[in-house]
Parts: sequence; structure tokens; C-alpha cells
Amino acid sequence: MEVAALRLLGEAESMHVYTTDAVPVAGSPAISEAWLVGKYGQNDEDAVSALKMRAAAEGADAVVGLRMALGGGSVLAYGTAVKFA
Repeated sequence: MEVAALRLLGEAESMHVYTTDAVPVAGSPAISEAWLVGKYGQNDEDAVSALKMRAAAEGADAVVGLRMALGGGSVLAYGTAVKFA
């Protein structure tokens, strides 16, 4: 794997994903940017992993408001990617 791909994988694996609509950590930094992200997977684990990779690739620090939907034999994981100030 290329160095950039390995760095992105590390960022995605350490990214926090919350089902709440805000970061539920006292003293967390203010959010400077937010945008919708979503990815499909074969199961919930694959979908969340793909979501984290996409959010990391787009420069997110975390994902809040995680939701999942089933359909057509796949799982859609989606939420709001956030960038801290």
C-alpha cells in the first residue's frame, strides 16, 4: 500500500462515530464544518467501515448522527461528517 493510503486507513480506524446528533464528549472542540456522508456495505460493519474511510478521505475528524438503512441486499450507513475548529 502507498503511504497516503496507509495514513488514510489509520485515520479511518481511529475516527469516532456517534449515533447522537452532537459529539457527546465534554470539552470537545467546536465544529467548524459539517456535511453529509454515506456509504453502502454488505453488512453493518462493512458499511460503517466504508463510511469512516470516506469521511477520513474528505477530511472529517468525526461522524455524528450515524444512521443505517437496509435495502436491496445491502446496508447504507450515513451521518454528518464534522471538522473541528
